[in-house]
Amino acid sequence: MELTEMPSPLLLQDYTQPLEYTLSDAGGNTFRFTVTVTTDGAYYGVWFEAGGEKYYSTADMEGVRNIILPAEGEVELHYQVPEGGSISPTPDLSTWAEGEEKAFTITDAAGNRKTETYRYVRNNYFTMIVFGDPEFDMRDYSLANGEIKGYIDRIIALKDNEELYFEPVQGLRVDYGPEIVLCAGDVDKDGNSRIADFTKVFGALYENGIPFVTVYGNHDWSPYNYWYSYDNGTRLELDPTDYGYVKGVFGIGQQDDNERTLELVNHALAESEKLGITVERKYLSTDFGHDYEGEVMPFVFSFRGVRFYCGQTYWFQQWYTPTTSSSRPATFHCTDEIMEDLEQRIDEGWGEAPAVWLQHYPMSDKETDGGAPMWWHNRQGFGPEANDPNANQSVKWRTYEDKVAQMMKVIGKTKNPVFFAGHTHVVAQHVHKEPAFTEYITPYFHNASAYVVLMKEGYGAVEVKRIDL
Repeated sequence: MELTEMPSPLLLQDYTQPLEYTLSDAGGNTFRFTVTVTTDGAYYGVWFEAGGEKYYSTADMEGVRNIILPAEGEVELHYQVPEGGSISPTPDLSTWAEGEEKAFTITDAAGNRKTETYRYVRNNYFTMIVFGDPEFDMRDYSLANGEIKGYIDRIIALKDNEELYFEPVQGLRVDYGPEIVLCAGDVDKDGNSRIADFTKVFGALYENGIPFVTVYGNHDWSPYNYWYSYDNGTRLELDPTDYGYVKGVFGIGQQDDNERTLELVNHALAESEKLGITVERKYLSTDFGHDYEGEVMPFVFSFRGVRFYCGQTYWFQQWYTPTTSSSRPATFHCTDEIMEDLEQRIDEGWGEAPAVWLQHYPMSDKETDGGAPMWWHNRQGFGPEANDPNANQSVKWRTYEDKVAQMMKVIGKTKNPVFFAGHTHVVAQHVHKEPAFTEYITPYFHNASAYVVLMKEGYGAVEVKRIDL
């Protein structure tokens, strides 16, 4: 029987740590086993010490010798050479960055030389799950049938799945069990965002110690009455000439829907703060001397050395003053101050941290569901003129192209950025070159699919995979 062994067997001195092997036959059957060797043979090369423990290297399949260090704490760099020998260059942490491959040549007393390439990494990786458009209690996916809750339970169970993992360097496995979960909006059905129902579906994440943060999408945030309007509590037919954002018409109106949505988003933030996130900024109209009832509240938070920029539907969503009549338009207000403040804070230091950008509307999808240009005008308050850039309240960034260019600019000022959006229900990836980052449009969560992301403190997103739940 022909067998394949991965990785290839190593020299005796390479077994300074247990090493797992996979044995496979031609039929695809596999058997995993771990080899541990105890030897009095001398170890020659680079090693570290941390907290009284010594950390040696193991070789990966490409011949690089990996040294995996604890996530935190001071470390000391050491080396050992044969008696009368030397090493070149002299190992020095001040000139050796984490993850950098560095070659060292050991020469013994007789002049024999051996060159090895080393790389050290901190074991400060963690996993993030990102999904979009759960829309529970919508499209026949009722809260009662528990389908979405079942997906959440499967996400939690990933921590116990030994078959699914990242391996950023050989010998270091990071399971798919998330330390944080993000939702790119459209949490539930139109205008029905209630914390009690939200908790029934997503509360298990908090109960298992996992922060869960969501932005709102167009189904959570009632735009003008293109969606619907009410008369004496009766839902009327769609009316594209009605400007919407109605407040309290017999106790019912889109303003009430939006206030419930903001309560839900703030509830998710408050629960996640108990589990380790730090909210750094909520953009409120009062911060800029206004007192608009129609808050939009994009926000920024940090978690494990990464900064998260959450633009709700998108960063150019407009403040508004609601109307009390479905025949009189709401008043919309320019939010350029939000983008100006955001860019200033990025310039003053926020940009030095690795970045995750999250909002509901994609930047690049110009085909699906009317295309991004229409949605970036947001169909808010302009009735049939929703796509007319002259109706836009922005002073600096009036067109879709203007807004995307500004988004690209601020994203490019952050470290190792990655961008996630939802909305289209169609999974897609757009690789931007200037600035360099990838835009990921999440798969529709009702298709039991999401992104699983390998993250690293101080670096950000390392690898993104699509996962079926």
